[in-house]
Amino acid sequence: FLDGTFRQDYASTLPPDNNKYRYPSVTGAFLFSNVVNANWLSLGKVRLNYAQVGNLAGFDQLYDVYLANSAMNGANNQLPPSKRNPELKNERTNSLEGGLEMAFLNNRVGFDLALYKTNSYDQIIPLTVSQTTGFSSIMINAGEIENKGIELTANITPVAEKSFRWDILMNWSKNSNEVVALYPGVTNLRLNSVNLQSGVTINAEVGRPYGVIKGRDYTYDAGGNIIINANTGRPVLTTSAANPIGNFTPDWVAGMNNSFSYKDLSLSFLIDMQKGGDIYSLDMYY
Repeated sequence: FLDGTFRQDYASTLPPDNNKYRYPSVTGAFLFSNVVNANWLSLGKVRLNYAQVGNLAGFDQLYDVYLANSAMNGANNQLPPSKRNPELKNERTNSLEGGLEMAFLNNRVGFDLALYKTNSYDQIIPLTVSQTTGFSSIMINAGEIENKGIELTANITPVAEKSFRWDILMNWSKNSNEVVALYPGVTNLRLNSVNLQSGVTINAEVGRPYGVIKGRDYTYDAGGNIIINANTGRPVLTTSAANPIGNFTPDWVAGMNNSFSYKDLSLSFLIDMQKGGDIYSLDMYY
């Protein structure tokens, strides 16, 4: 099987000269279960696909406008904190995926395995600038983020009687991402400030996974032990708040769904799991 798509979008939130963008996709699949003559094999399929996806800008990101503020006598107007950009263009993401899908014993056991790699370019982001410009940030096209990973789904039907059926569906996925590039001359983009007192921030830093948490870290001796202040009994922290101390991205996520059906009555429940992903606690800071 071979499928293809082609799409062209016109976006009113982009400049007239850059408001048209195109993106295609192509998918190929081979059902080898139609060639292999085996009673135990219900389905066997390999697939490979490539897709490009475009994305437009949000509303009101092109031209500077005044913000009207009410005042005691009349009204005053001021510019917004973020400068607009009349030269924005669309974002785009390129994806490549390969997969293997198999089912056995009249579809009572099966799995779907996928490997993928995606790269996003020209993302529309607010770049922090010196406030001497009159703005705190400017909207730009910049950056490249790469995601690659694996997804596995498995299904089992332990019981399949005339009146009663039990189905189990399990999934597991692991994604690794990296900020490949930002704006020329910029290696770190602050996404958010968690707490001004502690200086903890969420960042996109070149060469690291998206969402790195930075702040003041513990200090360690040569043996890797945390240094404690003998007078206060508290850990000695670094003076800099630019130390990577975590990341909010999980190591992997998984889930399992059990479904029971008896005649026209069915019952199901879902269990979700996540390993990894750091959380900053303001309570622990204090």
